[in-house]
Formats: sequence, C-alpha cells, structure tokens
Amino acid sequence: VFQTDQVAAEVDAVSRVVNEYRPVLETGMTEDADKTLNQFLEALDEAGMEKIIEENRRQLGVWLKEQEKEGRHCIWEM
Repeated sequence: VFQTDQVAAEVDAVSRVVNEYRPVLETGMTEDADKTLNQFLEALDEAGMEKIIEENRRQLGVWLKEQEKEGRHCIWEM
C-alpha cells in the first residue's frame, strides 16, 4: 500500500487538478482537446506529480529489497 505521508501536499494538489480537468476531458467539452490535455499535464507537473511518482518508486524499491531478503523473488526490477 502506497504511503502518502511524505507527499501529502502533492497528493492533495494533484487530486484537485484531476477533479478540475476530469469532467472536461471525459466528456470532450472543450474546443481544443490537445490544448486542454497539455494544460492538464502541465498542471499535474506543477502540482507535484513527479514527486509522487518518485516516492512511489522509492517505496517499491524498499519493498522489493524486503521481499528479496525474505527469499521471495519478484519479476520486477528497478
């Protein structure tokens, strides 16, 4: 389970961005979908999406090392 403690502010900000853009992107209620999608991606970046991804990868790496120590082999590699 992904622990969001270290990125709580970013998770909140990204959630707000998603809530803002989701209705428009899901329904196509925009004159320029490409422009709106680019704005959405920029807003996600500004909200800290990359920091969330990095923290998720860090936690996954820790988990994979724990699995290896316990003799469980995973097919994922970092």
